[in-house]
Amino acid sequence: AARRTKWLDFFAESEFLAGANLIDTPGTRSVLASHENAVRSFVLDESDPQAGGDDEAAAQKADAIIYVVNPVAKESDADLLAMFDERTRMAGAHLHNSIAVVQKWEHLGDDPLAEAERKCARIAEQLAGKVAQVVPTSGLLARCTQKLAVGEFWQPLCDIARSTAADDLALLLDGPDFFVDSDDMFGGIAVSQTQRVRLAKLAPWPVIRLAVREAARLQLRDGEALRARIYQCSGLDRLRSVLRERFFKQAELIKANTVLRRAWHPCN
Repeated sequence: AARRTKWLDFFAESEFLAGANLIDTPGTRSVLASHENAVRSFVLDESDPQAGGDDEAAAQKADAIIYVVNPVAKESDADLLAMFDERTRMAGAHLHNSIAVVQKWEHLGDDPLAEAERKCARIAEQLAGKVAQVVPTSGLLARCTQKLAVGEFWQPLCDIARSTAADDLALLLDGPDFFVDSDDMFGGIAVSQTQRVRLAKLAPWPVIRLAVREAARLQLRDGEALRARIYQCSGLDRLRSVLRERFFKQAELIKANTVLRRAWHPCN
């Protein structure tokens, strides 16, 4: 059955989806030709020679693109976005219908937030003229703030940051093994080893490390305040704002541009 399935449609009560069709394509430069053809068909307005000329699939072309990249942009990223730009924007028109989202930055260095911003600035230079904006976003952080309760997770992390001496805290956060090690290694921690083992099972290590460091840096004592801070770090609200300003407020302009471009193409 999977081999005969071309796509799956999902429906949700979402204000975001009320005004847009969101299509999640396979990654670019895939080893599977069918995946690469699918991306080019949706993103670059090219027909898929293996799709058999399906009219419904051919009608679903991208008016705008959210390009998800890892903290290091590849040369192929710029190539694809350059082609998207050429085929979705009238010559001389303002760059408005493509943004890049940098993901999986939580593990970067001792200060992932600052490193993520530096990576975004570098990628923005690499993709200059190809995307309107580069935004760091962490679905992992946002998901953890939504599913983990304050009392069982965020408050204990605050207690660790507050009660642990700076040198001991640095050692505690040196890695997941140190985090769950014996209390004998440290001068005094409000959260026992048993509790820390449980915390380590609730969330990935990059989330715990970032949360404790932010709690210590901002001297947060309240678990709800830490949860709110990590949600802010996730960049989800920032991404929503960018989408609203770049895409939804200009939706009619983007649609008109698409119609005009397609009408102008045979004239060229």
